[in-house]
Amino acid sequence: MAVKWPQKVALVLADQSITYAEMAAYVQRLTLDILSQGVKTGQVICQLVDRSLEMPLGFFSILTAGCVYCALNPADPPARLIVRMQELGSYRANVILGHNLTHDKFLTLESFATLSFIPIDNQLSTLSIVHDDDLARLSSIRLTRSSSCYVTFTSGSTGKPKIVEHTHSSALHYINYMIVDGLVRPTDNIFQLASCSWVPHILEMLDFCVSGATLIILKPDGILNLTYLTNLIREQQPTWMMFSPTFLRAFISYFHLTKAGEQCFATVQRILTAGEPLPWTLAKQLHALLPVQAIHYNVHGTSECAITSHYRVPRDGSVGIENTNDNQIIVPSGRPGFGFTGYIVDETFQLITDSGQMGEILYGGGCLFKGYLNDRTKTDKVLIKLPHLTDDEQLLYRTGDMAKYTEDGNIVVIGRLDFQLKIQNQRIEAAEVEHITMAFSPSIISNCVVMKAVHEEQDHLIAYLAVGNNMDKINVNDIRQYCQEHLASFSVPSLFMILPSLPVLPNGKIDRNQ
Repeated sequence: MAVKWPQKVALVLADQSITYAEMAAYVQRLTLDILSQGVKTGQVICQLVDRSLEMPLGFFSILTAGCVYCALNPADPPARLIVRMQELGSYRANVILGHNLTHDKFLTLESFATLSFIPIDNQLSTLSIVHDDDLARLSSIRLTRSSSCYVTFTSGSTGKPKIVEHTHSSALHYINYMIVDGLVRPTDNIFQLASCSWVPHILEMLDFCVSGATLIILKPDGILNLTYLTNLIREQQPTWMMFSPTFLRAFISYFHLTKAGEQCFATVQRILTAGEPLPWTLAKQLHALLPVQAIHYNVHGTSECAITSHYRVPRDGSVGIENTNDNQIIVPSGRPGFGFTGYIVDETFQLITDSGQMGEILYGGGCLFKGYLNDRTKTDKVLIKLPHLTDDEQLLYRTGDMAKYTEDGNIVVIGRLDFQLKIQNQRIEAAEVEHITMAFSPSIISNCVVMKAVHEEQDHLIAYLAVGNNMDKINVNDIRQYCQEHLASFSVPSLFMILPSLPVLPNGKIDRNQ
């Protein structure tokens, strides 16, 4: 893009901006600094940087050096950072990228005293000339489609994180899908909401650079300040945004309290929701804030296969799009996109085709990850071959997500198989109970978690509801009656716990372990 559109703005943060030509120069210089540390092609380089101009510059410099990107969250305690670096083991290079704001955090990593620290922001203040022999050195770096591109940490059932390894091939397949299916365009101003602890921050960086769009960056703690966020959206006029439903719910609640939502999304052309099942009630609240031209896509994916399917969510009055899902609680995630395949199977891996029948969703195609770094056992459990479905040696990824088909063939992701519960020998989908409970009063109940408890040798279902400052507006008996009208009798919670809020993870999802 630096050759095609050298003067086009690539990165924006507050009153600072960097063109594609400037970004290429910074990346070249920083890559040479990385190579001077003796790193080897294919080694993992950690970056201790959150939202900033330095984050994408470091990301592309690591890839240009032929190395593998790994984000570390500066907000994490030192003990957590040390564990993550230890998990990388011999794959990790003896260098870490950061900036002056994270240097003090780097100094707390006493177990890694031999690490070299490269402050990316020094390159922004002193840009030196890249000579011909330097360019020749950069050009000599050789990678293949199967070379590793980035790794991310994802939670494991044992408490030990799994390290998801993606190749340049899977990254390219993802980008092709986003461009071919029209989910991102060169004219976009992409609003980077995702922090470095959430995989979409990588996808957003790939989207903007390969498509030729502009990336609008928040200050590191900007997502915690909804007033700042609202003002920034108005000032920078993004055309592309991605929200998790949990964060979107908080954002819309803020709009309702402050009346700040008017014209906030006036320039938005495409808005994506991802990361969790999206209730129809929340989608309709979002649509009330969007301009007529805006298109809403609900997408599904995982750390192991990026974004794989999408659904254009119909809006009231949409031309040529019929909403046949008024009786549904959850917005569909559509169908697999360009170059991908998807199947819903039962416990014996037999194909499910009937609408409404629950099963696990499997994905195939070039988007799939390479495996869990240094863990062949876990990799083999989730990357499987089912010749009776694919008629070839194609690998399929077991997402662990529970889904069903609508009558028109769209996929609806309900929740995680991990959250299935058994009460009185009856299997209960916790996600279904949670969404039904929230549907009782979506304007008041912002979140719900359903858990199993045992009291006097009897199984009980407990629902924890987050209602903010509306404790006095919720009647438990009314909620119970609503659930009895919409759920099987064994799925109705025995106890409803009304709380101001529920604990959340840095990516905005509910922290069920707490």
